[in-house]
Formats: sequence, C-alpha cells, structure tokens
Amino acid sequence: MLNVKELKSKFDKMNDFDIAEEIEIMKKEERILSYEILEDRMPDIFSLLSIKIRKEIIKSYDEKKLKFLVNNIETDDLTDVLQELPESCVSELLKYATEEKRKIIQNLLKYPKNSAGSIMSADFIATSINSSTEEILEKVKDSSGGHEHNSIIYTFDDNKILNGYIFLSDVIKCSGKNLKSKIKTPTIYVHTMDDQEEAARLFNKYKLLCLPVLDENKRMVGIITSDDILDVISEEVEEDFSLMAGISQSEEDVPYLKMKLFPMIKERIGRLIFLMISATFTGLIIERYQKILESQVLLAAFIPVLMDSGGNAGSQVSTIITRSLSLKEISAKDIFKVVAKEAKIGIIIGFVMAIVNFIRLLIGSAVDIKINLTVCITLIITILISKIIGGMLPLIADFFHKDPAVMAGPLLTTIVDTFTLIVYFNIARILVGI
Repeated sequence: MLNVKELKSKFDKMNDFDIAEEIEIMKKEERILSYEILEDRMPDIFSLLSIKIRKEIIKSYDEKKLKFLVNNIETDDLTDVLQELPESCVSELLKYATEEKRKIIQNLLKYPKNSAGSIMSADFIATSINSSTEEILEKVKDSSGGHEHNSIIYTFDDNKILNGYIFLSDVIKCSGKNLKSKIKTPTIYVHTMDDQEEAARLFNKYKLLCLPVLDENKRMVGIITSDDILDVISEEVEEDFSLMAGISQSEEDVPYLKMKLFPMIKERIGRLIFLMISATFTGLIIERYQKILESQVLLAAFIPVLMDSGGNAGSQVSTIITRSLSLKEISAKDIFKVVAKEAKIGIIIGFVMAIVNFIRLLIGSAVDIKINLTVCITLIITILISKIIGGMLPLIADFFHKDPAVMAGPLLTTIVDTFTLIVYFNIARILVGI
C-alpha cells in the first residue's frame, strides 16, 4: 500500500481523467486516503467517477469538504452527477450548496432527461452590445465557469434578446477599438426542450465550441459546451450499437469484468428468446417446402448464402438510413424517395452479384443449370427486397418516434430471411419443376 507522500507525488504527475481511472481500481483503503489528498482537485474529478465511488466520497467527507466540493463543481457537471445519484445523496449534497447555486441546479434538474436544457450550463458570460472591453473583461474575471465557458461572450440588444457573440481573444486584441465589428451573427442556438441529439447535430454541422440555449421566450438561459456534447455523441453511438446488437444499454454502464453474471443473463435472454421464436417462421417455411428439398437436396446448400447476402444487404442500407436520420438529412416523409433509390441500387447490385455467382457455380461446381438459375434469380430478388426493407424499417420507426437503430439489427435479419426462403422455394418450384 502506498503512503501519503507516494500517492501525492503520483497524483501530481497525472491529469484528472487518469486519476479517476486510477481511483476506480484502487483498494478501499487507498481510495479513502486518495480522497483526502485530492480534496482541492476533487471538484474537477468528482463527475468523472462511478456512482459507487461518488457515494463513498460523500460518506467519507465532512461538512466543510462537502461544501467546498459542491460549490466548486461546474453547474452542468453537478447537475449530471445529481441526476445519477440516489435521492438521499442528492439531498445531502444540495444542502451544502449556496442559495444561488441551489436555485440554478434545481432549475436545471426540471428539464427532461436527454433534452438540451438537461445538459446545459448556467455558467456563461453575456453582455450588452454596447459594452466596453473593460466591462467584458471584468465579467470574465467574475465568472465561475471554466475556460470552455469563457471563450465566447454573448451579446444582447436593448430588449435582452440574443443577437450575436464575440470571441474572448477578439475582445483582448481589440483593446476597446471597434469592438462591434468583431461581433458574429447570426447565432446558432437550441431551445431548452429540444432533444440533445439536435444539439449534437448542430455542433457537428457548424463545428461549434459552444451552443446557446434559449427558453420559450427566446431568452438565453445557458450554453452547451463541446465536452458535454462529446459525452452525448458517445452515449448515442453506444445506444445505437446496443440496439443493433440486441444488448441492453445498462450492460454498458459497468465495465465488463465487473458485471455480475445473472444480471447479464437477465438482460440478454429476453431478446434472444424473442428472436429465436421469430426465427420459427423460417423453420416453418423450410418445413412447408420439405418435399422440394427432399427431391433436390442440393437446394439446401445455397440457403445460407442467400440468407447471409440478404441480411448483409439490408444491414448496409439500414445503417446508412439510420445515420442520415440522426443527421436530419432525411425524415419519414422521404420514404418513397428512399424506396425508389434503394430499389435501383438493389437491382444493379443484385444483377452484378448474380452474374458473379452464376459464373462461380458454372466453373467451380457441377450444379444443374436450372438450380444455378434458381439461386441467381433468388439472389437478385433477395438483394432488391433487402435493400427496400432495410431502407423502410428505420423510417417507419422514426415515423412512430422510435429509435431507428432498433430496426437495424436482428429484427431486420429475421424479416429478410423469411422473405428470402419464400422467394427461393417458389422460384425453385417453377424453374426446377418440382
């Protein structure tokens, strides 16, 4: 076990993010010692820690340390922390906050989860369009926000309506000369009740450092900073991958090796049972056309190729459409345009794949020409259907205000597999003459 001097020396050489990771893997005795050593840095580290560690810190700190911690954490980080902690811990922390900070936090907590208001910070600098350099710099000195909150100063007109912004670097360079010429317009913004994904889209589109948040009266009430939006993007990506893979989001909240066995089983088994039952349709189709398979056993050898090709083709387009929906490039009303475009793509890709497959079977396998044609025609139709279904499902989900990523995973594959088998056996019945 490290002593106080060794731990302090170690932490002095580390940044806050690495310290947070280090604390997570420490033994309890070392963690408790670390909390004392890191008291001055804890406001910057606290929000980076797991819920378990945060609760441990709250229990180990006395009133004086908790008061320092709460009143020195940036408001947006503290809001995020409070949303994740149990109610008893929230009450414990808030009673040590100053009255002003408590009001700000309570105001931020009223916004729905995943809204722009829930991730914004009240630490921003706003000033009159007629303010002097000295007045602006004085506000910067008095600001409680970090460097990411103070890099941009927002300007208001006489009616207190946001009308532009100016970079702090420009304020310093101007030294009072022609300050108005440096004000940028128009200002990109979101409203408090807008989805956080909309904020992420605007950050990505306009390459923003900060994004103003306005209330229903178009008054500025906060800003979203780039570090907060990176968290949002990361969460959305993880959520989409979870939905596509049929994994519960809660599994991603805990490091893999620390997950308990039975909760993992509970989270996964429901989706797998659902998909197993839905896959019964493919079994019923194969059973229905059993006589065809008995008379032409070779047909069974090509089922995996056709089903995999259809699943892969559908997944390609569903991923693209899901991404386009998230970027607001398309919406549910564009479904017919998407279907028309994907139908053209499906026909061309299907024909190319069928030609390649026809030559492959002709040269490399002693397959009857009728079976070869059956496989190739099925391949064309399968790719066409897969592209259309893969394009439609995310748009249908979006129309019903569901996450399009739900349609981009196993459910899509099950639907495509069912259509593939129906097409395959019916074409075989016609061409092979069974």
